Amino acid sequence: MRCATASESSEKQCRWRVSVRSHCFSEDSEAVARPSSVVGSVGGAVQRRQTQPALRVNRAMSRPGRPDQAADSLPTATLTTLRRRARLLAAMRQFFDEAGYFEVETPLLSSDIVVDAWLEPFVAEWLPLASDWSRPGSPRYLQTSPEFAMKRLLAVGATAIYQLGKVFRNGEVGLRHNPEFTMLEWYRVGDDHHALMRHTEALVRRVIDVASELLERGDENSPGATGERLRSPVLVEDTGGSKLPPVAPGVAPGVAPGDEALARHRDLARRVAHPAGFERLSYDDAFERHAGQRVLDADVTRLHELAARHHLVPPPGLDQHDRDGWLNWLLAELVEPHLGRERPTFLFNYPASQAALARVSQPQPGAPFIA
Repeated sequence: MRCATASESSEKQCRWRVSVRSHCFSEDSEAVARPSSVVGSVGGAVQRRQTQPALRVNRAMSRPGRPDQAADSLPTATLTTLRRRARLLAAMRQFFDEAGYFEVETPLLSSDIVVDAWLEPFVAEWLPLASDWSRPGSPRYLQTSPEFAMKRLLAVGATAIYQLGKVFRNGEVGLRHNPEFTMLEWYRVGDDHHALMRHTEALVRRVIDVASELLERGDENSPGATGERLRSPVLVEDTGGSKLPPVAPGVAPGVAPGDEALARHRDLARRVAHPAGFERLSYDDAFERHAGQRVLDADVTRLHELAARHHLVPPPGLDQHDRDGWLNWLLAELVEPHLGRERPTFLFNYPASQAALARVSQPQPGAPFIA
């Protein structure tokens, strides 16, 4: 079973990933062209691929538009934003602690890496000790997810664990991910995907409640909070795309009337608090509803025809024989823009070919296998 939310497709265990934009990389950073191979086994077949070069920063440079290097030493987030962030992280930890989980911390740098066709790791070189320069260096990888390390803990008896920490992904910069971002991941032995969706919904509601309190009431106990505008786009990312409501003046101390971030948060909070709860929608049902065709049993030729009916032109580099690539592209183009408009949506029962580490099942004889 694989499960996702409307705001961000996620892996099989319904993990709710909260990304916090906090770091900037200088355009002057030098990428060292030293690719390494990552070898892994997926479904019994050995796969090898070339990773992206490691990132080596030679010197600090001012960001574009800020020639003053002294000013460049200032933090990119306000103290108010950092206090709000700390409150949100504390609320998440409290939620899991109350539910009987315990927090773990797994290595950020390792000789192993999660093998995923859609993720590129950062590669570092471990140098031998000075007393043994005859030995060659060996690659180490900044982790794209704590999944493998956490599942090793499950294998030795951990029953309910969570981790809230940094992960790294090469080749990704945007609203969802920076090269370095904060990920929340959790596991509980015995939970099925329905239990995980209920748990995720409760977590999101808790976090949104805390965020609403911080934004609407302000940070009265935080020095310097009064009069300081909210600078981050949203506290919890929203990609639903619905029309934003007007903002009444004078309703939020510390946030100027008409502030788009507050308006976006209110719209998100309204949808999260929907009386019907979060929507549950299978992958195939979502395609049938929004694209007019079920796709779990469709070959790549039928996917080409589906794109043509919707007058879509495939992006450069999309292999016409790559069925999973076409499914992901069509999902992004035809389905995801419609999800989460009125309330958050869980998307589950993904194609078996995208199972990764999820269990594959067949709902009934003759039906397509799902993850």
